[in-house]
Amino acid sequence: VRDAELILTTSMLKLWDSYESFEAYYQNCLLNHYQFSVAKTTPHEMDKCRNLNYQFIQGYQLSDKQIQDLISPTVDEIKDIMGLDYRKSILYLCGANLNDKNIMKVDPTSQALMVCPEMINDPFIRNKIKKMIAKRIRQAKIGVLTVEGNFAIMCGDLYALSQSMFGLEITGLLNAGELYHKFWKDKNTQEVACFRAPMTSHNNVVKQKISYSEDAAYWFRYIENAVIINAWDTLCMSCNGADLDGDLLFTTNNKVLVENHRKLPPINCVQKQSSKIVPTEQDIINSNKGGFGDKIGSTTNLTTSQISLQASFAPDSAEYKELEYRILCGQQYQQNAIDKIKGIVSRDMPKTWYVKAANRINPDDSDEIIAKKEFYSRICSNKKPYFFMYNYSNLKTEYDNYMNSKDTDAYLKFGKSLEELKNAPILTENEQDFMEIFYKFVPLDTSPSTINRICWAIEDEFDGNKPLKFVDFDHSVLKSGVQYSKKDCDSVLKIYKEFNNIMKDFSKNNYNGEENFADRCAILTWFKEQCDALCLSEDVLCDIIVDICYSSNKSKQFAWDMCGETMVKNLLKLNNGALSYPAKDENGDIEFKGELYSMKTMQVGGEDNEKLCV
Repeated sequence: VRDAELILTTSMLKLWDSYESFEAYYQNCLLNHYQFSVAKTTPHEMDKCRNLNYQFIQGYQLSDKQIQDLISPTVDEIKDIMGLDYRKSILYLCGANLNDKNIMKVDPTSQALMVCPEMINDPFIRNKIKKMIAKRIRQAKIGVLTVEGNFAIMCGDLYALSQSMFGLEITGLLNAGELYHKFWKDKNTQEVACFRAPMTSHNNVVKQKISYSEDAAYWFRYIENAVIINAWDTLCMSCNGADLDGDLLFTTNNKVLVENHRKLPPINCVQKQSSKIVPTEQDIINSNKGGFGDKIGSTTNLTTSQISLQASFAPDSAEYKELEYRILCGQQYQQNAIDKIKGIVSRDMPKTWYVKAANRINPDDSDEIIAKKEFYSRICSNKKPYFFMYNYSNLKTEYDNYMNSKDTDAYLKFGKSLEELKNAPILTENEQDFMEIFYKFVPLDTSPSTINRICWAIEDEFDGNKPLKFVDFDHSVLKSGVQYSKKDCDSVLKIYKEFNNIMKDFSKNNYNGEENFADRCAILTWFKEQCDALCLSEDVLCDIIVDICYSSNKSKQFAWDMCGETMVKNLLKLNNGALSYPAKDENGDIEFKGELYSMKTMQVGGEDNEKLCV
């Protein structure tokens, strides 16, 4: 065994039993130019904090106090950046791993903050931070919440595997309900909650104890950043059929999630097996076509809608129990959708579960069928949850339009706002009829589900606030201080106007508000070539562009795209070439996402240093 570099199990060799021997398998690998490679490796350092997503927590049953505790780190994180601490703004803009080698690779706006903290007042930088805050708030509304924890590659108990290989009694080093994770062991953590995407229900959440066994610590001493699971319990089955082929497990010691975990039986989805064949080119084509237009996302969303709707019913009601059954079935439908490309054929989720019209009562229906359709109609998940509107802009537009329309109707009919009617202790008969119709046709499901309530809590914290008011800013600090002619200014102004027109169309045509990075780079390159064609020095060009962009409320994007480096160079001259950035420091005074930082100053330029280099 000590002479072997790699020990392979049959699960690593796809279709291993289709070959007469390993030698034949290996010869075919050589013949077709395949080689054994390590596809994934563990990181050198584990994250201290990561973000949850709604799938991880939608099955939790939390009180209002527990929801406040869960969202508190995220709320504090957002308020920190709203407080305009330039140091945390740098971390938000650049990430947490700044060092002397990568510091000059960050964008010019971040470099400007590092050189001159007063640049936090620059309207362009403020607007950039404002957009960042808005995005973070929007993410928090859909369950993207900061908790202590990380993703790690899953590994089985290798001691148990070795015992199996050598025909020994299999004992392993970990007991059922235990995992070994050096990250948590070093923190003296006792228990963690475990999650693996994609998820459908709380049945997919597992709670495990951290092993402090001396034998485990000895045998696993070289495995620092993988999570090692035991050989005895149903963690893999619970985590949506994990099979240790590079799967990532998210673990957290968050008190709310650990203490409110409910131990539920794992869902074992029995998968149909497609027949083994020697594939032809047509088989490959059919497999690829089977993967097009998959229903993984829509199936997962339907299950989320069922979880949301379930919160409207009492746990002992027939409606609640039927939805519980449908939620469990959702995992089977989801896994079949994932395996569709393998040739797995399965039925879709019944339309009676999510299409109201499928439960329409016909004149010739019996009393039994009518009762069944009425029951199915009550639990039909035909609406997406309220929080989904922060994930899909079209849903928000539809919801806002509906609310504005009903608010106007309420004023016209009753002289009251919609909010007043919703909060009124007593309603007239007409008002009751109005509100009944309002709730019936509201385009989103407003059931008090966990994620909807998290969304409302974040709305209460931040909606209506107007962060980062613009203040006076002396833009002369960005200039080189040179003279230029009106003719040169007019030439640049012409390019600037064309830039704004093209970028306006570019933003309008981008899908879902996400910019196409490659196309944007091509546009910027073209405009930089237009500026270079004017044959102006970088100092003259910088001063003209700064005066054009900063003399009014016009967009400043052109300035930072065309001459950002020159503006940073001008700031460095004013600051004697000194630049400061937050670096990780165990004794630091800046806390950001579970890490401590302190400001580190380095010399990168100045009057005697023309280039921005260390």
